[in-house]
Amino acid sequence: MADFFDNVEWEAAQRLESLARLSLELREAHKAVLRHYGVDSDAALAGRIAAGDCAEHPTWEHVLALRVLHETRESVRRMIAAKGRDDGEAQPWHLVLQAMVEGEYVGALAGPSQVSQDALSFTLKSGVTVEVHVAAADAYSLRWRAVGAGGAPREAGIDTAPVHPHLATVPNHLHRADGAVHADPLTRPGADPAANLRALLDALLANPRFALED
Repeated sequence: MADFFDNVEWEAAQRLESLARLSLELREAHKAVLRHYGVDSDAALAGRIAAGDCAEHPTWEHVLALRVLHETRESVRRMIAAKGRDDGEAQPWHLVLQAMVEGEYVGALAGPSQVSQDALSFTLKSGVTVEVHVAAADAYSLRWRAVGAGGAPREAGIDTAPVHPHLATVPNHLHRADGAVHADPLTRPGADPAANLRALLDALLANPRFALED
């Protein structure tokens, strides 16, 4: 059997080795989340949220993480099959959104944004920290937090977890820091995730305490 690395230049071989390690890391991270919840797929975990068997958060963020890890690993596997070429592979959403935030909102940032395998986070000069999870245009979680007037942390969020069917916006909804859940006034499932994130950031720049105060 011919060696996979036959006729592959040294730099390309090094890139393939890095991609192989990344693929393994993504696989193990995916398996760890499934094992933690005792499920075999992201769909099964989403079903547990809908049935009320799991807390909506952070379980929904873990559902999104499973989807992102799977899609990223599939992209990496295609790159390995192409011997290191990306052949136009789409960037993960959190990298696309990072470029948008650092390009359009750099003046509002308190420092560099941070990217993990499944999320983007950054802090605004107002002291509000934003965490973004996007698996698809209709599957996302946007959460923001800050220290409240009494010194206690306050957190709010908008997401598309499959719950709260009574609200006017379904599946997207707004969690206020006081625990109340309302129709989502900012985002729209299926819209460009960058547009949805812009809507949130513009709201937070206009009112840094949006949904954080009673």
